[in-house]
Amino acid sequence: PVGPGLSPSSDPTLTADLPRDEVLRGWKTYRNEEYGFEVKYPSTMKFEEYNSMHSVMFSPTGYEVYGIFPEITIFENKTINAHIPSILDTINKDSAYRSMNFRLSNIVDYNLDGKSGKKVSFISSDSVVFTYVLVEKDLKLYEFFVQELPEENSTYADILSTFKFIK
Repeated sequence: PVGPGLSPSSDPTLTADLPRDEVLRGWKTYRNEEYGFEVKYPSTMKFEEYNSMHSVMFSPTGYEVYGIFPEITIFENKTINAHIPSILDTINKDSAYRSMNFRLSNIVDYNLDGKSGKKVSFISSDSVVFTYVLVEKDLKLYEFFVQELPEENSTYADILSTFKFIK
């Protein structure tokens, strides 16, 4: 079944040898009119919306594991400078993160669809990387989050590269 904002497409064969346009040709599009954005994702993935959290998560079809796949969350009336300390606080105080010895890896400038933002990365003692991309638009903070394991060949950057504001 195809969810809201999606159109059916065939599964692409994702290989590093294919040109980017050819790889993206088989991807689906998630579009959210309320929050004014769209993003493409592999047809081998599904999305779940969490309206109460203003969030959408993308995960491989058949997986029921949460927290390790790309997620987009929209916060009303919040700024990047106000949000980064809350992320740092969560990483430092949450026992699950502390047990994995997460530390701040870097904070760098990031541009997403013409909007300036920040990319914040954390790394654990086991080389697990948490990455947040934060961009503000129209009194909303768009937070993109993914957990990446070192052996994964993540498509997170490809998904993020397709993000577009639509209003």
